[in-house]
Parts: sequence; C-alpha cells; structure tokens
Amino acid sequence: MVELMAVIAIVVVLMATLFPVFASARRTAYSTSCLSNLRQLGTSVSIYQNDYDDYYPQMVDAIDRAKPSIWSSHPDWQSRIPNMEDMPAALRDYGARAQVFRCPRDLGATFLYEHLFNFPNGIYNAFGSSYAYNTTLAFKELTESSLEDVAFSIVLHDMAGCWHGLGSAITKGDSSDSARDKIEDYRYNTFFADGHARSLTSDQLQGDYAGGP
Repeated sequence: MVELMAVIAIVVVLMATLFPVFASARRTAYSTSCLSNLRQLGTSVSIYQNDYDDYYPQMVDAIDRAKPSIWSSHPDWQSRIPNMEDMPAALRDYGARAQVFRCPRDLGATFLYEHLFNFPNGIYNAFGSSYAYNTTLAFKELTESSLEDVAFSIVLHDMAGCWHGLGSAITKGDSSDSARDKIEDYRYNTFFADGHARSLTSDQLQGDYAGGP
C-alpha cells in the first residue's frame, strides 16, 4: 500500500509538471496553424490584386457587417458596406478554401457592444471567417504600391485576442480596469502587406493600425 501511494504521488507530481508543458505546446500548435491560414489568405488577396490592378479587395469582415456604425465618422464608407462582399465570398475564386478561414482557436467572442456582436459558438460559425480585414484598404481604394511601409501595413488578423493570448474574453460585467488587464494578455496573429505574418500584442496591433493606412 505504501508503495502504491508513493507511485500515485509521483504520478500526480508528473502530471502537475507536464500539463502546463502540454498546454503550452497546444497553444503553439494552434498559433502556427492559424498563422498558416493567414498566409494562405494573404496569397488569395495577392491573386485578387493581380486581377484588379494591385487594388485590395472590396470586401468586409464580421465587425463591419454586424456593426457598420463603427464607420459613422466616414458616412460615405459606411454607406458602401451593404453592397460589399463578405470576405469568404470575395476570396472564394482566388484559392481561399473554406477551412483556411477558420482559426483552430476560434472559441467565439463577446465584444463590448454585446447585444449586437456576440458569437459564443465561434465567429467562423456565424460569419464564415475567424479573421478581420483592414477594411480601410478597401474604403480608401488602396494598392500595395501606394502603401508607405508594407512591412507594418496590416491586412488581416485574428478577430479576437483572447484565442491565442492568456486573457479571457471581455464581457459587459468587466470594469475598465479588469478589461484592460485582460487585453494586456491578448495576442493577435496578423498578416502584413509585405507577405509576412506574426503574433502581436494588443498594443502592437493598435500601434500598427495607427501608423498604417
């Protein structure tokens, strides 16, 4: 009995040691798969551009579709959204298979305007894509050659930072402090106009958006 208890104790210690390692390995594998998806979607965007004189796709993402009023400061842009294609439809003929639109960590998200944008069963399941598009590229009718710095110009990224980060999803019950604490641990896999993809913190994502088109 003593020997059995000793074995059990050793197993418990090993499990406590290995579980965090396994969890970290899973997160890394999910992130790698997600980055691969973004690169494939980026290739589809490039093929689209070849057909349209280098212009970025005239398409919208889930946020644009669910809450077009985020563009209320640009009413001319907002008015175009109903006539623009959703991202999966726009890229379908350019080699983008349905599965590459799905981040393996798409667990859904509840945004601050919860009553308008709450996808607890996965954003892919609701919209057909886990990824956000820098719609400014479409609204401004930009080409790749018109961008000042393609290495810092965002094209696509994860819709929610809690999928690959350690912070949980923000809810309506969060105070501004608790929301800020969560966001600090968020990570966004991101594809840039020069063709590279990498993981960004929330601050890095916002910084690149601020400095981009």
